[in-house]
Amino acid sequence: MSRVMTCLALLILCFSPFILFAGSIGNSIEPIGASRFAIAADGNYATERDFEAGGVSTSGASITDLDIDKLYETGLKFIFGVGDYVNIYAKGGVAKLKEAELELSSGQSVEVEAEEDIVYGGGFNAVHKFGYEEEHFIGIGGDYSHFEVAASDLEIDGVDAADIAGQIKKTEYQGNFYAGSRVEMSYNLSIIPYVCGFWNKLNLESKDLQYTSGGTFIISFDNDADEEFGAGVGLGINMGDNFIFNVEGRFVAGTSISAGGTFKF
Repeated sequence: MSRVMTCLALLILCFSPFILFAGSIGNSIEPIGASRFAIAADGNYATERDFEAGGVSTSGASITDLDIDKLYETGLKFIFGVGDYVNIYAKGGVAKLKEAELELSSGQSVEVEAEEDIVYGGGFNAVHKFGYEEEHFIGIGGDYSHFEVAASDLEIDGVDAADIAGQIKKTEYQGNFYAGSRVEMSYNLSIIPYVCGFWNKLNLESKDLQYTSGGTFIISFDNDADEEFGAGVGLGINMGDNFIFNVEGRFVAGTSISAGGTFKF
């Protein structure tokens, strides 16, 4: 079993940069235990998130459409068990805005890509257990994350612009609720399927986003995402007393897939 746990942990650490909007609701979906510490490797890939129209360019055009097509985040959670039923955590890692798309009132299409930079945040989850062996549970949680990444590439109608400068900031809040059950498969193996719902507030803001293409222009926006409610499903796998693997999909308010592993001390 120790070899299996080691291999899974290595796989998570290797692949998590390629597979994160606010952190997963799971990882860990259950409390880790009173006064226990845990470290979780967490990765998330998000796509197809539309934002409210708004913003302007110094070219005189306004922004009529804005969306994130691809966003990657990966990092670590540092978790502490407050009592038997509550986890709190801080998190840090790396974010990569692969593609943001803007449509201008002039008819031009703008695509922006940003460099990798630090993402940080924190959150909590609290669980009420019930059933003969407390195998069923309902819970609530909250998550906050923020990053500020430097623009690295910008295209106007598919043509590269020059002298790219400025930053894009993402701030996100998420509240969630979930329910599931623990199913004992063997002495040291259990699975935890769960369903979840969440409210999500996501803001994207430019900071001196500048480019040169037939002149030097600055694009300014400070927009919230359109859809703020979503649903998802997840699966936790407990292997022994120390290792948990989690995979989760979240839909409706954008599409996001997460995977990660938690080691409890």
